[in-house]
Amino acid sequence: GDANEERQKNLEGNLQNIYQTNPVLLSHCKKIILHSETVVNSPLIKPFLNSSAFALFLLGTIELNNTTALSAVVHEAAHLVHRDAPTEFDAELEHIFGRSYGKGIKKVENEYRWEDGSWGPRNGFVDPYGATDAHENVATYVAETYNHYFWEDERLQDSDKYLQTLALLQKYNFISSRQFEEIKENSRARSAKLRVI
Repeated sequence: GDANEERQKNLEGNLQNIYQTNPVLLSHCKKIILHSETVVNSPLIKPFLNSSAFALFLLGTIELNNTTALSAVVHEAAHLVHRDAPTEFDAELEHIFGRSYGKGIKKVENEYRWEDGSWGPRNGFVDPYGATDAHENVATYVAETYNHYFWEDERLQDSDKYLQTLALLQKYNFISSRQFEEIKENSRARSAKLRVI
């Protein structure tokens, strides 16, 4: 564990935020490991840590290496919920996205980008990383439900997949009804504002 009290308090605050918003998201997590900066930066260990956070599916564990960010914790918790989701969930998700995973993206160093080098929502995906596969798609969506500003992006109006996916995530408790309603309201307000302009 990390003895850094500031990182521990940040993580605790983020867990409280998740618990107050959607406690189901944490119910699939059995343990969170917060690695110290000393461990993460060790020349013997660093080569094996290719991401700032990851979920260990079989153990129900989230490991945090270089971050305690809310988006990282939520993203990894969503992976654990997805692991336990019924097969109907994946079938319904496939109905929305079909065979569109892995298309139109490229990896630049350690980041995914759209083929034109841009970032952000496109074709129903939250970002290029979410377009890599169904698990990352779900995790990036769930993480963005904690970022209210994201849902103001005009590009979200280009596809019905965004609200379809959010409805599916709410149906299977990846996000709460309150989160879904707030995003829908934000989306409606954004659409109305665009029609006025």
